[in-house]
Amino acid sequence: MAQSTLPIMMDQFATDVTEFNHIPGGANVLYMDGHVEFLRYEENGEHFCNGLVATVLGIVAHLF
Repeated sequence: MAQSTLPIMMDQFATDVTEFNHIPGGANVLYMDGHVEFLRYEENGEHFCNGLVATVLGIVAHLF
């Protein structure tokens, strides 16, 4: 996997719009090569900012 495609850090995003750091919905994603990209939230999207990842992050956040 190329460094420019490996996400290592991101803003908070969720399935609930009130929990987003960026409105209308999305997150800044830091990649291994150092560049940052804003990804819009898509429920069934192919990129990192999608409903499946948001659901998993929500479950993990409620555990702590």
